[in-house]
Amino acid sequence: MKSPALLVLLLLSAVAACAQTENARISGRVTDLTGAVIVGAQCKITNIETDVSVTTTTNEDGIYVLRDLHPATYRLAAVSYEFPSPKGDGVGRALVRGWAIYGVLHISSAPPFEVFAFPQSPIYGTYPTRPDIVPGVPFYVPDPTQPGGRRLNAAAFTTPPPGDQGDLGRNYFRGFPINQTDLAVSRRFGLSERFSLYFRVEYFNVFNHPMFAPPSANFNNYLTQSSFGIITSTLNNFLSGGPGTLSPLYQIGGPRSGQLTLKLLF
Repeated sequence: MKSPALLVLLLLSAVAACAQTENARISGRVTDLTGAVIVGAQCKITNIETDVSVTTTTNEDGIYVLRDLHPATYRLAAVSYEFPSPKGDGVGRALVRGWAIYGVLHISSAPPFEVFAFPQSPIYGTYPTRPDIVPGVPFYVPDPTQPGGRRLNAAAFTTPPPGDQGDLGRNYFRGFPINQTDLAVSRRFGLSERFSLYFRVEYFNVFNHPMFAPPSANFNNYLTQSSFGIITSTLNNFLSGGPGTLSPLYQIGGPRSGQLTLKLLF
């Protein structure tokens, strides 16, 4: 029987030890309480600053390796549990033995975002800077069409004089928290001495929690935008906008989705 709690601790300590290296590579070995390696454990790391995730699984030696990462601070949480085989040699034991369940829990507080004004400089032209606060005007106004029932109030800000920095603090506002659970079930079926079949079913965002990107996702944090303060993107679409990113269907913050994997190993 594998120990879910120990697996989480081992993976988290490996990230803390390796994520800051210059070669941007994270690796480690996953074992249970007895010291035996865990094969096929799903390991998913997330860049804390960008929330971009990368997933891999441990190999036959229980080792996971994630290469070509940008130097940053990453978080990782994963669980692997192999169901104990029933006693005896009957059909029930043959059907039940060898199954394993994996889980990844993503929890993050709401990331910050900025609000920008665009003064016109006679030397540099238009440039972005933090705005001034209009005293006595609320930052948010009620809006039942928006996540959380409110949106930023453009009337609460004004553009500072050219060359001045506004008095709004840096990273003053927060977006939305992240809460996503991914689960997978797998088993390897021995077909012969040489061949085996690997079966895996995965579900992402099992509880289908809606997660939204901040207004900055579509430049709606710019005072010059007519859509200022309006949330127009879910988190998965926001994180999938660049090259090398996951499809929005499998990115963190997307709707509940699943996939089936069959591999013939030899």
